[in-house]
Amino acid sequence: MKIILLILTLILLNGCSISKGQEKEYTVTMEQVQTEVKYLTSVPLLSENKLFICDFFRYNEGSAEGNVVMTDFSEKGSEEKPIDITAVDVSYYNGYIYYSDGITVYRFNAETKETEAVFQKDRDENVLLYDYRVNIGNDCAVWWEADENLTNSKCYSYDLSRNKKTIIAESVYPFDPSASNKIRNGYIGFFEKTKKGYAIYGTDVLTGNKALLKEDTFDKPKSIVYNGNTLVWVSRGIGAEEKIHIISGNKESILSNGAGSIDIYKNYIIYISDGYAYVYDFKNEVTVFSSENEFGDFSFNGLRLDEESGAAVLIAYNEKLDDVMYPNENTGQSPNFIFLLKFKAK
Repeated sequence: MKIILLILTLILLNGCSISKGQEKEYTVTMEQVQTEVKYLTSVPLLSENKLFICDFFRYNEGSAEGNVVMTDFSEKGSEEKPIDITAVDVSYYNGYIYYSDGITVYRFNAETKETEAVFQKDRDENVLLYDYRVNIGNDCAVWWEADENLTNSKCYSYDLSRNKKTIIAESVYPFDPSASNKIRNGYIGFFEKTKKGYAIYGTDVLTGNKALLKEDTFDKPKSIVYNGNTLVWVSRGIGAEEKIHIISGNKESILSNGAGSIDIYKNYIIYISDGYAYVYDFKNEVTVFSSENEFGDFSFNGLRLDEESGAAVLIAYNEKLDDVMYPNENTGQSPNFIFLLKFKAK
């Protein structure tokens, strides 16, 4: 009897461990978001069911009311509301909107309308808070500083709870900061030049602990995303041929598709290639979504993932729709159309 009970117990325990290790499967959908803002300074931010958009024209004109608008999808009607700040790009965390003027990072309380300076970059006229973007995650702000030649760059982490600034990475060959300093599950990825090529590292944004993830890759990385478990990067090889590289566990794979923008959600890679948006399941090695079918007339050129909600904001152009909707406009550029790409557990 004891032997039978022991066997049943082992079976149950094994069954539990298998179910814990299984990845959930998701369905992927995309929908267009209607907005009055047609020209953007950056890819909009989705956070806590709120969409933040930075208006290009209001920014260029120096509007006294600011250039940021917010849509709260949790509210009935979901109307756009102006936010009284001027910014190229924003982040949102714990009820505060974070933005930068290239020297100082501020946080704005939308309810009280109060703005305060959070931290300031080192006083060096040749060094900028590159791309004006400050990424927030795990109670940390992360940003790169570099000069105009993209040399002498440093990646900083700022602990928002303890008001502590720390250097977490240095590189004289920084990647595209706007595409690559994404905090995913508390980690970022970056690369450094070596004698044989390039080495890719992952860093914990809270501790600054650095781990070597890929040694001496020949092709220069264009953009990198790392979430503590999976490393994804885009390389530009001979003849400007781009490839997507994936390392998850002990398995390394390559997609021949190039990518302008890329990100990770669970066991999926979201990327844009040749104007189309794709979602690739790297565990099962299959493409589960492509914008070619339903949104083939749109040319996608930017994405931004909200890790918490499992949704990504994508922006696109559409020359045919542009002529129909805005026949009398002559601004020299096409308007941006905004889409939400959503993951829903099956």
